[in-house]
Amino acid sequence: MAKLYDFFSGYINDEDLARIGSSEIMRFTVYREQRRLELTLFLDKIVDYSLIDRCQKSIKNALELKECEISIKYPKMLFNINDIAKILTFITAKNKVVNGFFDSADAEYEDNTLTVCLKHGGREMLESQDVQKEISALIYHQFDIDLDVAFLEVQAFDMEKAVREAAKAKAEEKAKQEAEKEKYVPHIQLGDLPLYADTRKQIMGRPIKDLPKPMREVMPDDGFITVYGDVLKTDTHDTKRGDSRIFSFDITDYTSSLSAKIFEKNSIIDPIIKEIQNAGTVIVNGMYQYDQFSGEYLIRPNSIESVKKIEKMDNAPEKRVELHLHTSFSDMDGITPPKKLVERAAKWGHKAIAITDHGVVQALPEAYGAAKANGIKLILGMEGYLVDDSLYPDFMNMKMKEFRRHHIILLVKADNSMPMRLDENYKPVMDEPEDGIIHRGRKNLYELISHSNVKTFKNRPLIPKSLLAQKRDDILVGSACEQGELIQAVLRGESQEELERLAQFYDYIEIQPNGNNAFMIESSKELHENINSEEELININKKLVEIADKLGKPVVATGDVHFLDEKDAKFRAIIMASKGFDDADNQAPLYFKTTDEMLEEFSYLGEEKAMEVVVTNPRTIADEVETFDLLPKGKLFPPRLENSEEDLNR
Repeated sequence: MAKLYDFFSGYINDEDLARIGSSEIMRFTVYREQRRLELTLFLDKIVDYSLIDRCQKSIKNALELKECEISIKYPKMLFNINDIAKILTFITAKNKVVNGFFDSADAEYEDNTLTVCLKHGGREMLESQDVQKEISALIYHQFDIDLDVAFLEVQAFDMEKAVREAAKAKAEEKAKQEAEKEKYVPHIQLGDLPLYADTRKQIMGRPIKDLPKPMREVMPDDGFITVYGDVLKTDTHDTKRGDSRIFSFDITDYTSSLSAKIFEKNSIIDPIIKEIQNAGTVIVNGMYQYDQFSGEYLIRPNSIESVKKIEKMDNAPEKRVELHLHTSFSDMDGITPPKKLVERAAKWGHKAIAITDHGVVQALPEAYGAAKANGIKLILGMEGYLVDDSLYPDFMNMKMKEFRRHHIILLVKADNSMPMRLDENYKPVMDEPEDGIIHRGRKNLYELISHSNVKTFKNRPLIPKSLLAQKRDDILVGSACEQGELIQAVLRGESQEELERLAQFYDYIEIQPNGNNAFMIESSKELHENINSEEELININKKLVEIADKLGKPVVATGDVHFLDEKDAKFRAIIMASKGFDDADNQAPLYFKTTDEMLEEFSYLGEEKAMEVVVTNPRTIADEVETFDLLPKGKLFPPRLENSEEDLNR
């Protein structure tokens, strides 16, 4: 029987011909008047419609046909529900009703019924258009198998949510493209302000000549003022007559915040409202006066301009990796969503980022999704609470003040223990890795979390040191912050021998900027009585470097990040105040720092050593960490309960 390449090798590109060229031509029909060609091919492997569509178009264009249609036939034995995604492409390409409902769909085959499991809903819509009959007819045509088709919704489809998500994704993609273009546009700074002068666009009134002043310097009797700020909130009210609107908006430059109010005819104010809502940052010039209605001072704008802020970037040629970072999932401590932190690291060109929330890993799914979307490696981690149970074997029956507990950083180095299929008893099992080595880093971390939250929870989830020693395979253990075992021992004045013994337990030693630990200088605690200056904070870090060098362990400089930008310290102060901290307003600079900022922090170590601890060692650790999926692709292996469906339908 003739092969496709016998007649069409000159009309189909080499890559597609390699995949389909050896298929047998079962039928070859030419309709000369209609300039139409119909082919039926017999294939020995499943292909998706995109390949067939390319071949159809190539032949049609090469032979100057009006239409070319290729039909597919397979041997019956080739039918396999694992290929359902490829089979369904022949439906999705021609029937727009499908509308993404088959994305990530699975299938089950039992009692001559093929059940398509829909992960994006749509069963009612598909059934109303008899799509199940289309699939049945397609399988009969391609495989000569007569079966019924049914749809099962694994998750109901929310049309409004889908539209919102699609619009959001489109906006994010547009913003990403604009940000990429923006990298190569030269700008002019507006005075010493973090604004680009050449990006100013008129929204209302005349061009503003005065430079904005900080909002904290605005006084009630200033009269006309010019300020700039990010738009925080907008509010619109119609007047009783209905032909005018009152538009209020709040702006902040993060030294303070002000309100502005505009009263105008609808035809004038509507475009102004839209532009301010979309502006992000504005410069406002107007009269600062008392408003009787709101009972506060506000601006009556004469002129408004939109402007772009200078965005902080990491411009170092070789960039650092942050290995100690908290998200909003560090309860009542971190304040920034995981996605924003990951996006910032990716935008700065960092190759990886670690998430190390206190005692939990709930941020990892969101962070993982953001890392995949932005092309950056995510390091799965946690900051745990360690108890040396060799010193305190009965710590669960002791008062908290009677035993020491310390912070510790755990980073998952490798894991391939994910179950990938079900066995004959419907239990999830994993296949043997090619090298025969099973890595259980993630599993070990999860077991430590479970144990500390269920069996050794005492005010917080505590990890016994003996258990960590058993479960540390494929986990990198770091010495953490000033609450870590090693720095606490330095503060207590332990001997060099004891410090080295403690340091041996860790895979790497962590040091942090002086600002993180500056609270010790003002502290009245006995533990901090010898810390009276920044120089003594530096000496602690130098001591850790000395110990690490002697033991051959890497030192990494981390920021112990709790919020994204310096200005966000105010928001964390509110949280700390609610927890009863008297010094809540004196926030440590726990923001996400650039490479140059961190190199400056550790310049006292010398240029070469600072580069090693800030850049080289963290990047080396990031390279040691393997990338793996958080969950099995396509399957979550829920428990199979005997007669569950029958019980539910009773």
